[in-house]
Amino acid sequence: MRNEGDFNLVGMVAMLSAYINLVTDR
Repeated sequence: MRNEGDFNLVGMVAMLSAYINLVTDR
């Protein structure tokens, strides 16, 4: 964990990835 911005970006990407996975799972 370098900067809060990096952590925020990682969290956003993870949430987006999970959302995309759910949508593509259909």
